[in-house]
Amino acid sequence: MGAHPSKSPSSIMCMLTYSPRPDVDAHAYEEWAREVDNPLFMSIPGIAWYESWKVHSAKNGWPSFAYFDTMYIESEAALEQVWSNETLREFAHQWTVRWGRAPQHPDEAVNYHVLVCEEIAGQKVAGRSEWCVMLNYTPRADAQQLGYDKYLREIDNPFFNSDEVPEIIASSNWRRKQDMQGTEWWTDFDLMLVDGPDGYEKILANAKAAEFAGNWARNWGHRPDDGIPANLEALVGELIASPLKR
Repeated sequence: MGAHPSKSPSSIMCMLTYSPRPDVDAHAYEEWAREVDNPLFMSIPGIAWYESWKVHSAKNGWPSFAYFDTMYIESEAALEQVWSNETLREFAHQWTVRWGRAPQHPDEAVNYHVLVCEEIAGQKVAGRSEWCVMLNYTPRADAQQLGYDKYLREIDNPFFNSDEVPEIIASSNWRRKQDMQGTEWWTDFDLMLVDGPDGYEKILANAKAAEFAGNWARNWGHRPDDGIPANLEALVGELIASPLKR
């Protein structure tokens, strides 16, 4: 195995994490996301691909959000173009008014977070899916000095994109680079595209994948003696809107 060219939509992503206010009808929100939200974002210059996901289930830990959007940016240079787009800024304000938990709050981070992330190692194939497993974590403090990024590119990512783990359609590794609005506790996350809501269980049922994950926790986890559950937050995401799902 070894590093392969990335087939992800792009190497720069804005991750949006949020929870609409409690009285929002989820069906109505998700229909609006497909019919209004996604087409608008896909029309903004600089956005390569945009998907909205809901947290279908928490598998380890409890995420601080009910939904997350993956907004792939065409290039790092396009990031400022997207962030300063007046149409998008006004649309974000209207989203807060209609769906936000605290529409009148002066700090927009109360309603949603925006995190700029960079891809460390990308998916081997260009496929997409209506289900994903998202693993959120912060590696051990000295991971960078020990060559963690090289390990991701040359060992971890090729393994999870290989025939050894057929339960995964495609996998990519990301790092939080900049907090544009709000923050999350984790610095890194893995996004694994799977074929159903039981994808996490299927991955762990693969003996080679389970052993690999256990070794990751021992070598790179911030609590190396405590196993997988102590070192990451795991959730299953269900796609609610994308250019392929309207």
